[in-house]
Amino acid sequence: MRLFTLTLLAFSTATFADNHTSTQEANGIIDSLNKSVTDTTHQLVDDIESDLLNSKFLVKLTRLDSDYWLDGGFSPIETMPENTLLGTFGLYLLPNTWKIKFTYTLTLGDNIVFPSSAIDDYEDQISSPTANYVYQDSDHDTSLIDIYMKPISTSYGDIGFGYRQINKHTIGIIAPTGTVTLLDISDGAGGALTASGANPDIVAANSRTSRTLLTYDFPVKIFSDTHLGFSYAYETSDQLKILDQSNSVIVNPDRTTHIYSFGIRKTLDQITHGFDVKTLTYGSVDNEYKFYNHTTSQNETILTNGSQFTVELIYMFKANNHRQYYLLAQILRRDESDTNFVNNEVLAELGLRF
Repeated sequence: MRLFTLTLLAFSTATFADNHTSTQEANGIIDSLNKSVTDTTHQLVDDIESDLLNSKFLVKLTRLDSDYWLDGGFSPIETMPENTLLGTFGLYLLPNTWKIKFTYTLTLGDNIVFPSSAIDDYEDQISSPTANYVYQDSDHDTSLIDIYMKPISTSYGDIGFGYRQINKHTIGIIAPTGTVTLLDISDGAGGALTASGANPDIVAANSRTSRTLLTYDFPVKIFSDTHLGFSYAYETSDQLKILDQSNSVIVNPDRTTHIYSFGIRKTLDQITHGFDVKTLTYGSVDNEYKFYNHTTSQNETILTNGSQFTVELIYMFKANNHRQYYLLAQILRRDESDTNFVNNEVLAELGLRF
């Protein structure tokens, strides 16, 4: 009986010691997390107090020319290039610490300087279209929200995070050489909607593209002041998809895209004056399109791959009173090598940061 009592006492003592040790370890982890949160909060408060007055504003005018087509193949829909005049207002918050940029862009209206909507071009060519296949309520304006920050700067490189959302209205004319099947729109009888190219039918749909971005810049001590680095972007979109060598179109697909890029990527504060290359990147693009096919009555998936090339050339006028005036030109080309699909954007920008 005494042996049993001693054994039980030893077991209880050991259990208590183990529990006490575990409790100490858990409390240590909690204390460490609390200290980390407290330190981060204090650092953020210090950054705001020391850097908030350095915040800057950005205003700019942009002419955007965009188009997409099938390279070397028959396109069931003829899309008109869209010429849009955009106005942007932005904020640069904590530019020396967290380096946060927020901008909002909106179409400035039709016929300011030049026709700013593809709708005008279509109305000039088609006086009385027989049908207008709209997937969602019509919204002709282009709008863009862009957020980017680079809060992590170490001797091992800089890390940045970004988010962009683009809202657009896509419109196209049915090619006059035959009929076009709109795979993801029902004809009311369970099949896919088919439009005749003999009539000036229009296909239109709103689209929203969202992109999450992660960037890494190599340390300056390794690559001098070139700002070389990698970037990864995850993109979702429902932009109209033209199928390769086919009379079929997916008006509103569920697209997810992975973009891996390498090259030069500079921010405005990293450019002093004169001519410079702001962006020069090249990378791979992997797409996945999901949609319900009313022709086959099944959910279907299309996988494509391709590349993306971006170049931005900038001329920065000499800053006076902490103001920056600049002219910028950009070319972005994204293609799908296995479907001949090409998306091309060219823009010219006049900006002032103050």
